[in-house]
Amino acid sequence: MWAPSAFTACYRAFLRRRGLKPARSHTPRHAYGSYLISGGEDITTVSSLFGHSCPSTTVNVYAYLLDQSGQEVAKRIQARIDRTKAAQPSAINWPSKLSTFFQLANQLQLEPPVDGGV
Repeated sequence: MWAPSAFTACYRAFLRRRGLKPARSHTPRHAYGSYLISGGEDITTVSSLFGHSCPSTTVNVYAYLLDQSGQEVAKRIQARIDRTKAAQPSAINWPSKLSTFFQLANQLQLEPPVDGGV
């Protein structure tokens, strides 16, 4: 197990060697959590990966992303609904269809079933 000060020293040296701006050592962890949640990973999984004692800790830290993710989910659901509506034939006009059926039945001289069709 790394001592926090040793990890911080290595992390700062890593950033310096690559010419990157100084950043808190918690920044990559938070970026990774943000990436997972924005990508649709469930809170329970993220919470477990991060070692949080309960998912509510993760929710508290990443709540702003959940609001954004919820909006994205709503947009995706609406898009699916719109695609489904577009793929379906127009709404059936049942009175018109039934009228056509009965006209056809009269032309063919069909009789309704005696037992009610059961």
